[in-house]
Amino acid sequence: LALVNLLIAFGPEFRFLDEPLAANPFEAIFKTFPFSLSRSPGRFATVFVLACTFLAFDGARARWQKAKWFRQAGWIVVIWAIVTGPVLYGRIVMPTLKLDFWMPWSALDDIKHSPPETIVTHFPAALMIDQGLNFFQIFHGHPMATGYLAYTSYTPETMRKFRESAPFVFATLCTGEPLKFEKPPYGGDLLKYREAMLKANARYIIVNRNLMRVMPCPDLDQFVDALIRQPWVTVLEREKPFAVLRIN
Repeated sequence: LALVNLLIAFGPEFRFLDEPLAANPFEAIFKTFPFSLSRSPGRFATVFVLACTFLAFDGARARWQKAKWFRQAGWIVVIWAIVTGPVLYGRIVMPTLKLDFWMPWSALDDIKHSPPETIVTHFPAALMIDQGLNFFQIFHGHPMATGYLAYTSYTPETMRKFRESAPFVFATLCTGEPLKFEKPPYGGDLLKYREAMLKANARYIIVNRNLMRVMPCPDLDQFVDALIRQPWVTVLEREKPFAVLRIN
């Protein structure tokens, strides 16, 4: 089970540094149910890890039953965990996240009360790398426009079509990524960009400022700064890790 899922996780072909080396002998399986449901074969690596975990615990259980020293070592680990946790520190810490620091509540409320056909876009978002997209949708309830490409689709032809797609799904990843932001759409004509966005009902842009700090995004940063200065753009949130812009 572990070996089969590892081979499936490689996708239709084996690659090294984005260069195809050989076809995957399991390629035909991607067209059969339920494997055809996944757009990203890499997810099958989870089954590989789970199978390896079961193998490791099964081996540990066998050693536990046969070796007396191994049983004693197990109790030592349990006691060490108790002593260095609640006993030593006198409390058990539950990790929590303060959402108020991250969440642009007022901006999400503005989106929530916009017309139902309003679309929300995200920067940077070309490959759905930001889980905040789905999380924010729980609160604003509107459809999102973003690009999704499995790593098995990184071909020159596919990437060319992606860059030539609608303005709200053009490549907006940061430097070093396959679909990095290279130049503003419509030759940098922001009025044409606004016209296309409004025509598509894409009225809001959520900018992950925190992610753009971690990843070098100089070109995308300049584009966002240029948008903010436009009189037809309302900045709903700018101080929190997620900035929110509204196209008027």
